[in-house]
Amino acid sequence: MKIFVPSRFSVIRVLRDDGHSKTFLGTDHLLERADVVVKICGKGHFDHDRDYLIQRLSWFSGIRHDNLSTIVDAGLTTRGDLYCVREYLPASELFSTESSIAIKALVSTIDFLQSHRRIHGAIKPSNIFVNSKILKLTDPNLSNMEFRESEEDIRFSAPEILRGESPTLESDLYSLGAVLYRVLTRRNLFEDLNLIHLRAKYVWAVPQPIGNLCDVPKLVSETVMQLLDKESQKRATAFVSLKECIRVEPSKAQRAPFIGHAAVLREGLHFLQQSSTNGLRVLWIEGTVGIGKSRFVEELRIHCAFEHFQFAIAHCGRNSSDFHPVLEAVRKLAERLNGSSRDMFPSFMFEHSQEDSKTEPNYPLGKLTSDLVGILATVARETRLVLAIENIEEANPATIRFLEQLSFRAAEVPLRLVLTCRAGRPDLKLSTVLNECVGEEFRRIRLQTLTALESQDLAQYFEGSSERRRDLLQISVGNPLLIEEYAKGIPKSPFRNRTNAAFNWMVSQLTKQTREIVESLSLLRKPVELEIIAKIVGRNVTDLQQQVRGIEDIGLIERCGSLIRIAYPPLAQRIYRGIPPGKKLSLAKRTLDVFRTNGCDLEDLAYYFLEAGELEEAGKLYRRLANEAYEKRNYQHARIFYEHLRESERRGVLQFPAPDKINLAHCYASVGRPTQSRAVCEELLSNDAVVKDPELLSRVYARMANIFDKRPAEERVRLSRLALECLTSDSPKLFNRYLHFCRTLMKAGALSDAAETLKKAKEFRPLSPKVANLLNRAEGELLINLGDFRGAAESLLQSAHNETFDTLNNLALCFENLGDLQRAYSFQSQAMKIAIADGILPAHVLSLGNVGSIKTKQGLMQEAEDLFENALVLILQLKKKDPAFDSHRFITVQCDTAFHDMQAGKYGRAAELLKIIPPSVGSLYEMDKVYCGIVRCFFYRDIGLPKNVRHILSKLKDSPTFKTPYFSVEHTLVEARMPDVSDPEKLRRLEEGLETTERLGTLYQRCQVLNELAAVHTSMDEKPKAQEYSKRALQLARKQGYKLLAARGLLLAGVASDKQKAKEHELLAAFQSAAEMGLPELVAESAFHIGMLHLEAGNLVTAREYLTRSVSTTAQLAEEIPPRCRPNYLGVPWRRNARQGLEQCNRNMQQRSTSAISDAHNDLGEDRYFKATYRLALSAAAIKSAEALITSIEETVRTSLAHGALILLKGPTGIITRAIRIKP
Repeated sequence: MKIFVPSRFSVIRVLRDDGHSKTFLGTDHLLERADVVVKICGKGHFDHDRDYLIQRLSWFSGIRHDNLSTIVDAGLTTRGDLYCVREYLPASELFSTESSIAIKALVSTIDFLQSHRRIHGAIKPSNIFVNSKILKLTDPNLSNMEFRESEEDIRFSAPEILRGESPTLESDLYSLGAVLYRVLTRRNLFEDLNLIHLRAKYVWAVPQPIGNLCDVPKLVSETVMQLLDKESQKRATAFVSLKECIRVEPSKAQRAPFIGHAAVLREGLHFLQQSSTNGLRVLWIEGTVGIGKSRFVEELRIHCAFEHFQFAIAHCGRNSSDFHPVLEAVRKLAERLNGSSRDMFPSFMFEHSQEDSKTEPNYPLGKLTSDLVGILATVARETRLVLAIENIEEANPATIRFLEQLSFRAAEVPLRLVLTCRAGRPDLKLSTVLNECVGEEFRRIRLQTLTALESQDLAQYFEGSSERRRDLLQISVGNPLLIEEYAKGIPKSPFRNRTNAAFNWMVSQLTKQTREIVESLSLLRKPVELEIIAKIVGRNVTDLQQQVRGIEDIGLIERCGSLIRIAYPPLAQRIYRGIPPGKKLSLAKRTLDVFRTNGCDLEDLAYYFLEAGELEEAGKLYRRLANEAYEKRNYQHARIFYEHLRESERRGVLQFPAPDKINLAHCYASVGRPTQSRAVCEELLSNDAVVKDPELLSRVYARMANIFDKRPAEERVRLSRLALECLTSDSPKLFNRYLHFCRTLMKAGALSDAAETLKKAKEFRPLSPKVANLLNRAEGELLINLGDFRGAAESLLQSAHNETFDTLNNLALCFENLGDLQRAYSFQSQAMKIAIADGILPAHVLSLGNVGSIKTKQGLMQEAEDLFENALVLILQLKKKDPAFDSHRFITVQCDTAFHDMQAGKYGRAAELLKIIPPSVGSLYEMDKVYCGIVRCFFYRDIGLPKNVRHILSKLKDSPTFKTPYFSVEHTLVEARMPDVSDPEKLRRLEEGLETTERLGTLYQRCQVLNELAAVHTSMDEKPKAQEYSKRALQLARKQGYKLLAARGLLLAGVASDKQKAKEHELLAAFQSAAEMGLPELVAESAFHIGMLHLEAGNLVTAREYLTRSVSTTAQLAEEIPPRCRPNYLGVPWRRNARQGLEQCNRNMQQRSTSAISDAHNDLGEDRYFKATYRLALSAAAIKSAEALITSIEETVRTSLAHGALILLKGPTGIITRAIRIKP
């Protein structure tokens, strides 16, 4: 079938013509673009689902992304063929450029499409253009799948696509894998001259591993091969691994697709598609600046193209010459038409379509207007015609006269007219004229702001951070332009270019009276009733109502029920800054008078006092607000209020008392600003009044000892001791200083001194309820550091006020170590809510890390990973905000993250996190330092560095905290898998550890010890004992929700079981549980035991499958481990035995295939061909030479066929020939 090329295109060079579609390089006269690529699909050869096709075209036409080619136009030709026009790209260097650059760019592009759930459907080399380190992916598939018969389509389509299924996100991942395979190896997955045979290979065969063909990092080659898995559901996991492996960062769009306005779009389309009863139909689209009127028209055009409308668009501009917009649209319309319809447009009209043309005196504008209306009427009778004119508020008088003339002759012009206009132009009378002339054929549509969900959807194309998305949604108030501009802009100055132009236009529409209203609103902190504005400006409400409606029309005001405010906070700030100082002061004073009378929030009143110049009153209110917030531990708000008070002192209006300055130092420390906190304290120490006041001086020393900076522990102890010693014996704060000194000693690891200090604190009398609570909390902290979590929890729970962050956090820590994870999560969640509400970033980080640790133990690995990622991001923010901040305070978060990564097999990242050796800083508890050492021991033990473990343990032995019973058990757990400890010694220590856990009540530790006891008894071949301990561990793990330990318990129970069915059942359960949680080490070990079980039973195919899984997973994990450690890591008995088992399995399969063939010599039943083929496949899998392979083929043919045969096999040394002659 020949594809017809519309006259708007001139063909330069045909790129492809297969009878169903035609692709060529050409010139688009309508768009006035040379060198564009045009693809035309014949009618019936593109997707029949019109709505789905329009949706795809809408998205790919609307999106702008650095790595996606730009589709500049798409639609149906007059013959019903689908055409698509995109930018031309020079010849690709995909296979000649640096592969790592192309791979990273391509994976990033596919990640963008996948993250927005968009199927490309045609990812193949001919659609990938790489030039000068820039990659472009082109031509998403729009054709029917049955026409994918070309060699390239076969090579880069997923097996399910070749079987006739529809494209999916997973099939795109297969195509990506096929392209990456080609880039890395420089060869295709399969080869065959016959396309039918080639298709069969791609559907059924398994490609040769990448590692056999080229030198590529193991992890990369493995993940690319997993993308090529025949089971589509496995590809998504492989893609995530590939992104992590090559460190692909999420990319952002330059422009988002059309989003929102669905209801009005349907209304507009329905209106345009209806037949007119009175000739002309007018769709008037209005909205505020930036609301998306042009994008709306563009979307209308795409939809109308599939209803066989001819759609022409003109744009009015302030500098447009007479008739230029209309004549330009008519010229474009003529380019679209063919034959007689095009001939209706006389050439003289196009002489006026140039921007700088002058109308000839012998052809006046009046006659040109009349003739143009007549010709449009004639064309519209033969062609479904839509004329869209944008920005009609900027139209010149000639264009306005043309539109008026068109409306006067509406009955004779069956044209659809679409006009866009900015709302709030009462001076524009055109809409009234059109409405009066066409009556019911006039429809006005107003575009509203996007909903919260639509705004969120739009923001995701530009901003990955959920926190920043929340900020931009709050500032943009659903305006698409502002969402896009803010996301693209620099955070400190986000509004520029188009946003500035939009704001300037809004402000320019204000009159003297409306400006007064807007300026009043710009000062106000919250939405207000119109009556309040009337009082501020001194006018009556009735006068204001009409003016407010006008301001609302231009989009400057937003209504919140009966309340009003300026819609965009940055615009309000800009307007307020632009008010002259004298006028601003007068406005602030009037506002203050109104709110003094009507009443308002105390914070708002303080602000109005400040703006009205009454600094003393403002300072008093801010001090009151600051102290109230400080008492409520809302340190973020308290800091802001204290800073206002400090400004009052700087201006000489009001004193900033020293006690309040100490509070400010505390606020700075709590929100992660140690430098500013220390500066305030040093300022106070230079104040003679503070030095002479023991109470104040003690507070300053105590505060300096507790700043989260890199001050050594010894210095913190000195400052804390000074805070204690400078107080008199009758000081009311002496008790508090003893408790503070106790905590400082705990951080320094001096637990005996801390206990002695706490003992002295208990001697104070009388013990009021408040003092008793403080003692309980301090005792709880000390018991935590001593490893007595049960006693600590009891002390903390005795406190009548346990709703503080510190208490809740400590309770969560106690119950986590006691093994009550549900209760721990409950307390930690409450603590995190307080941290977020009070703006205490360090506390927020600790909460995220602690919840992540709980989720890890519960086996919720993805949730835990997300929590740890958020915590690490916040740590970076704190360090960026103040380099002096002691990030080592969060060493437990980093250790918990590293432990999580170890379980997930991410040893490389765990190593990076554990590079931080606990320094001698004092903002970190000794317990946290010891915990970090234990985690590092686990890490070095698991990767095969026992010497490093011994080195760390030798250092930890000097710590009193390490000698506590709790950490003695942790030490035992480390030693339980050390190669230099004998099994009897391991048993002795583990049995002692089990008794200790029962005494301490640490259930999670007990479950760990039980598992290790089972493992040691298994290694000693004491299966009954091993089974007993594994069952106890499994029972405890299931009861308490320890999914991580339950999976290991299942493995140990399976290994120890002497019953075949129970053994297989438990091993399979362990394998499945580990796979679901994402625990590759446990997957590999359980797969080994399952494989060996089947190997012993003679089930070679199943055995080989599991052993291969075990060996390949281990090899992949080994890539994460430093080369010097790999021999020890791979030398662990079960890993070594897995490799040996796989080799034995391959040998047995080869031997069995030969034996099975001879046994089947006399078996010529009807299924002999299937059996022969199956046995040949088993045999071939284990064969490593061409000679052995052809021998195996010869034996198979001899025993299964009753005819002669000639076998030709191309080997490395040439063609091997074997002739077989068998009598019937």
